[in-house]
Amino acid sequence: MFHKENPDYNRKQVGFYTLDDLVPEDHLLRQIDRYRKRKETIERLFGTAKEYHNLRYTRERGKSKMEAKVGLTLACLNLKKLAKWLAG
Repeated sequence: MFHKENPDYNRKQVGFYTLDDLVPEDHLLRQIDRYRKRKETIERLFGTAKEYHNLRYTRERGKSKMEAKVGLTLACLNLKKLAKWLAG
């Protein structure tokens, strides 16, 4: 019912919400645990790639060349991870 005869047609409504109203408490606790695990797995992978596989600085120019370099580097790191997992 949005037409010119409606008296609230041009009126905007503003509401205030707190984080407690929108997100349940256990959801936030699950996110904290998820980010702790992410720090242990994913961030370590990028740190290794930057430090030991020359991803900190690059000579390549262009998105396609960088995608190829990063893709090959991360594939190699995944193979290393797989070898460690299979070894025990």
